Amino acid sequence: MTNRPWQDNRLHWLVIPTVTALVGLACFALLFAVAANVLRGNAPDDDVLPSFDLTLSNQKDHIRLDGYIDFGVTQALSTLLEQEDSVVHLRLQSRGGLVAEARGLVRLVNEFGLSTSAYGDCASACTLVFIAGQTRYLEPDARLGFHRYAQKSPVMEFLMKQNPEEEQQRDLNLFRRANVDEAFLTRIMETPHQSMWYPSVSELIRSGVVDVLGVPGDRPGS
Repeated sequence: MTNRPWQDNRLHWLVIPTVTALVGLACFALLFAVAANVLRGNAPDDDVLPSFDLTLSNQKDHIRLDGYIDFGVTQALSTLLEQEDSVVHLRLQSRGGLVAEARGLVRLVNEFGLSTSAYGDCASACTLVFIAGQTRYLEPDARLGFHRYAQKSPVMEFLMKQNPEEEQQRDLNLFRRANVDEAFLTRIMETPHQSMWYPSVSELIRSGVVDVLGVPGDRPGS
C-alpha cells in the first residue's frame, strides 16, 4: 500500500524542524565549549593538564596552589581564605591556565593582602598571580616562565571580539603597577606562545619581578 501525498508532506514537515533544531543545538554546544577556553595562558606543550589542588599548610599561614589554573579555582580559593583568616601567603606551582581565572586569583591576592612565591615552575597565567603579591618570593629551584598569550581559535577571536595582544597588554599593567622594568615586558611580548622564556634569577631581581630569594617564614614542615 502506497503512502498518500498528504502523509508524505506531513512527515517532511516534521523531519525538517527536528533536524534543524538538533543541528542548532549541536552548533551551540560546540561554540560554548570553544568559547569557554578562548584565551589561555599555559605552557605550549601542556595540552592536557591536571586540575588545580589547594592545600592549607599545617601552620595555616599559607596555601599552596598546584596544577592547572582551571574553572572554579577562584571560588575555591575565596572560600578557603574566608574560612582561614590567618593565611597571609600563596605559594604557586602551575604551568598556567585560564586567564580569566588567573585574574580572579589576582583580585583575591589583592583583597586579602597576600604575599606570593613560586616554589616550582610558575609559568604563563600563573605569573599574573605571582606579580600581584604584596611581597614576591622566589624559592630555591623555582622558575618563572613568560610568553605571549594564545587564542585557541581564530574564529572565536572574531566571534568573541577578543584580541590576545590587547588582553595581554591589559594584564601587563599588573607588572607596571609592580614597577617591573619596561624592557622586561617587551621581552615577554617578543616570546612566541609556542616557546617559554625563563629569565635568570638575576634578571628577575634586577627587573623588579622578584623581591626576595627564599621561602617565606622558612619553617620546617611548612
